[in-house]
Amino acid sequence: MAKNWLIRTNQSITFLPMIIVIFIGLIGYEWLRAELVGSWALFIALLLLGRFLNLVQAVILSVLIFLLFFIYLLFDIQDTNFDTSTKILQLFILPIAPLFLSIYYEIMSTNQETDNLLDAYRKNLTYSILPIGSYQYNHLQFQRMLSLNMIQNYAEIRVDITNHELLRDMLQVDEFKAVQQKIFDVLETQRTLPHFYFTDTRLSIIRIIIITDGDFSKVKELAEQLRVLDLLKMQITINTHTVEESSSEVLQ
Repeated sequence: MAKNWLIRTNQSITFLPMIIVIFIGLIGYEWLRAELVGSWALFIALLLLGRFLNLVQAVILSVLIFLLFFIYLLFDIQDTNFDTSTKILQLFILPIAPLFLSIYYEIMSTNQETDNLLDAYRKNLTYSILPIGSYQYNHLQFQRMLSLNMIQNYAEIRVDITNHELLRDMLQVDEFKAVQQKIFDVLETQRTLPHFYFTDTRLSIIRIIIITDGDFSKVKELAEQLRVLDLLKMQITINTHTVEESSSEVLQ
């Protein structure tokens, strides 16, 4: 197997653009004519400075640079050997220099947040939730345990997210995963009773089985917490099962 020498790490993503800028800056410093060296060094410095500024700060700095350089050219503070086209070029090139790396790292920061949300989503699906394909089998086993008096009560919550496709089309990936994370947050809170969660890979169908002590109030509380989540529209059915009888309740 061929060894991959190009490994994606946070360090490489962070420092590689800066190394490229410095490399280009050194070459330009040696190749440019003498009267442009100072402007070139200032351009490289502003370009690197953008790495340490967020986008709002970089925009403010760009506006300030434009105003200061415009005043400098307007009043001709010192004599220069630059022609008019060079001055105009500097007027528009220097202010935008801080924006390049600032925008780049803003995008990378957003991508990192999205990666973290996706990692958390996959982790929850892997370690906290059972696959929906095993729900029918497990539910059958609970019915058998109930009939054999191995358990006295249990409840199941059937959740169908009716606007899943709409949200997936309307929201960006990070926004959609943040909404789905709210479901996991509800499922992970205060679960003192034995419980089993089942869902598909898209988290559009959720099935929950909870073994209770005869008090089904916590089951209804969980269903209500899911129902009131922002942006999500759900059809929720609660089925309670005891040795004596079974009942059903629908929440919409």
